[in-house]
Amino acid sequence: MDYSDQEELTTAPTRTEIEEFLSKEVVKNILDRYLKGTDKTKVKNCGTMEKLVLFVREAFKIHYTKYNIKDIKKLDKITMKYKVPSRSGKNIASKFSLE
Repeated sequence: MDYSDQEELTTAPTRTEIEEFLSKEVVKNILDRYLKGTDKTKVKNCGTMEKLVLFVREAFKIHYTKYNIKDIKKLDKITMKYKVPSRSGKNIASKFSLE
């Protein structure tokens, strides 16, 4: 069996496997440098952290077997309406509009 045959045998990990591999704590560590300017307590309390954990897990699942740009773009719906409260209270990142 050569490499191309093995690639076809790769299956996506189960939801449980992904949750064990990318625990909330692991995702927080991954995103820590990007969240330094945020009020982490508010990020957690307003539900944004839960959505970020879901986003990272879903992105991992998509990239695990094959890169698919259409599926990646669908991930926007997970984070679109969530706020990113800053430590300064100005919440500049939440005011950006990409439309």
